[in-house]
Amino acid sequence: MRALIGDAAFWEKPEDGLALFVAPSFFRAVRLPYSVRERVTAGARFPLRPLLPLADRDRRFYVLALAEHDVRLIEVEGGVNRRLSAPGLPVRIEKLLGFTREPSLQTHPSGRRSAVHHGGGEESERHKSDLRRFAAAVAAHAAAAIEDPRAPVVLAAVESLHRTVAEHWPDERLIAEAIAGSPDGVGDEELAARARAVVARAREACRLDRARHWSELATSGRVTDEPQSVLLAAEQGRVERLFLVEDAELWGSFDSLLGHLDAHPEARRGDEDLLERATISTLGFGGEVESVPHEALDSASPFAAVLRY
Repeated sequence: MRALIGDAAFWEKPEDGLALFVAPSFFRAVRLPYSVRERVTAGARFPLRPLLPLADRDRRFYVLALAEHDVRLIEVEGGVNRRLSAPGLPVRIEKLLGFTREPSLQTHPSGRRSAVHHGGGEESERHKSDLRRFAAAVAAHAAAAIEDPRAPVVLAAVESLHRTVAEHWPDERLIAEAIAGSPDGVGDEELAARARAVVARAREACRLDRARHWSELATSGRVTDEPQSVLLAAEQGRVERLFLVEDAELWGSFDSLLGHLDAHPEARRGDEDLLERATISTLGFGGEVESVPHEALDSASPFAAVLRY
């Protein structure tokens, strides 16, 4: 840790946040692309809650860069980008049409003929129709090539093609917000960076929407915000999704065998971080954990759960 303080190269590119994990014969520094509340904890295990947004950021997504003469399908995961080859995907409009459309020819009074691009008329309408066919074919083949049923897709294309792609995309993976403008001349790294911001906004909107509507499942018996019930369900593997109120605290002890809970909002000697315990149990059984603002949850509890059964 002392070596890190004097490591000039490490501090040259600071991020918004930093997490340090220290144990006997173990040290790890993790840069965070978001700010975190300053805190120091000591216990039997490292806290995971401050890292939850990082895990969400590293989840896989795709970028469909659609230009008339260049189509790219880019997979982004954990900061690594790679282009995918999709069977049948037309990578340029000529591939679909089977020919290159030449500009119209006009005859001038002198008898000379010269190429003239028409801004309207039959030629323009035919070209627009060809573009729509092209965008529809690209959408269908790209959607089929992306096997991950949960990974979101961001479109990068001129605005006139957004609607066509959306109409022919067969599922909900395509995010409504697109990267406007032609992707021609824009590198994969830059497209991935722009798309990452789009994905982050979409995921945040979905997270808040799920939190606001969790109580609608109350009549089904599949939700609870009672701390004892949440902790017990988490340790039994019954939590499908756990909502944690940002910056909330819940300390104390919980006996899962007896179901006895002793909890309070401030830490005392010998206490356990109960929100951390619920987080680890939920993740351990394959559940989802999300941090949300207090106003989004509409509950006085520091956490709430949607149960599998």
